[in-house]
Amino acid sequence: MVRNQTRVDGTLLEHAPSLRVVGRLGVGLDNLDLPALRGARRYRVAGGSASSVAVAEYTMGAMLALARMLPAADASTRAGGWERQRFTGGELHGKTLGLIGLGSVGLLVAHRASAFGMRLLAHDPAERRPTPRQGT
Repeated sequence: MVRNQTRVDGTLLEHAPSLRVVGRLGVGLDNLDLPALRGARRYRVAGGSASSVAVAEYTMGAMLALARMLPAADASTRAGGWERQRFTGGELHGKTLGLIGLGSVGLLVAHRASAFGMRLLAHDPAERRPTPRQGT
């Protein structure tokens, strides 16, 4: 079982002759050399959307932090400042969010952003034609 930092390629497979199955926990297969796995007659199993909720929640948290200027406000406060007017920030409500990809993470982000009252524009490159989707 590997995550995204372990590269499974031909060299690794040569050093693991008893290995029969490679599990990938997380989203994507970028770190797996699929032709090398097929050539070595090894199987791969993807964990699918195991961390999709965590990634979607992190995305919403990052958007909130940036909209409210939390990183800069935190740094200023830690340095002894208290600049309330400078770090008022803005709301996510009414803003437009563009999503490219509506896989498990994209859809979860879209649902959460919609709950914040954001307008959604989305395109899924996996679709044959553009699929604009709008929320309220």
